[in-house]
Amino acid sequence: MVYKRKFIILLSLAGILLLANILVTLINSGWVSSRSSSFSWIDPRSEDRIDGIEIRGTAEEVSLFRRNNLWYVNNEGRDYPAKQERVEDFLALFTRKQDWPLRSSSPSSHARLGVSEAEAKRIILTAGAGLPLLDLLAGGTDATGREIYLRKAGEDAVRSGEDGFSSYLSGSLTSWYNLRLFPAAEKGGPRPADVQRVTLEFPPVTADETEGSIQPASLVLVFTRDGNNWNMSGTDTAIERTKVESWLQGILNTEGENFATGHAGPYDSGRVSLELGNGSVLAIAFSPQDASGKRNVTLSGSNEVYTLADWAVSRIFREAAYFETQ
Repeated sequence: MVYKRKFIILLSLAGILLLANILVTLINSGWVSSRSSSFSWIDPRSEDRIDGIEIRGTAEEVSLFRRNNLWYVNNEGRDYPAKQERVEDFLALFTRKQDWPLRSSSPSSHARLGVSEAEAKRIILTAGAGLPLLDLLAGGTDATGREIYLRKAGEDAVRSGEDGFSSYLSGSLTSWYNLRLFPAAEKGGPRPADVQRVTLEFPPVTADETEGSIQPASLVLVFTRDGNNWNMSGTDTAIERTKVESWLQGILNTEGENFATGHAGPYDSGRVSLELGNGSVLAIAFSPQDASGKRNVTLSGSNEVYTLADWAVSRIFREAAYFETQ
């Protein structure tokens, strides 16, 4: 019995030593420290409550708000549609759990790490009235350029982690705008297969434009879907279906350079009408060119006015020869 009792005691001691050795190994490998520094800046369950985003201290400050579950950019008193996926990806930086180890708890380090009130960029997430859900100061990056220093306003602790923030903090205000003429095409519709008929009314050639660069206003091309093929008015020549489909996809994916200010018209210098299988019509109307060759465009059913570059307009107003089978 004495021998058995000693054996159990020795076996227990061996087990304790083994567990202690494993714990020391984990501490040395950084596993424990990474677990303790792994967190998200806000509770993922709070994301649906966020209704406002402010980015301050940047070249162009950003003010975003959510209305009817859609995000908008407020700029000089006007509200513009925002890129929904860009906003969602940005918010994911705050809700995603990852490693944010503590780098300093001393206020004296704030200026050195770029997270002082005077020099840091500031991100404020709001959720209704009252105090912000998050008020975050974003500083510089580490020597590798891969990690960014962050500090909650009012706290001394500075943490660092993978830098997914800088691209949002250094971008222009227009990078938040959804400048697609047909935003719904971004999420699956409308598609070229939905278009049954296209009417392309060419803008007039002005004295300042190179002769032959664009067809005269009297010319109207009409494309009609015929099963899996397309017919084009004014020609008996066969046209390539893939070119028409690619052209339509390009129209549906067209993005403006910016939202127009002043809404200069008239919008009588070209028009594109896309008739869909459900009976609806998507129409784009063009203003005359300005001095730089750009045009403003309006869309049926939308209050927005977009500015299109000359190259984008040229891709829409394709001449008949472009579609013909070579």
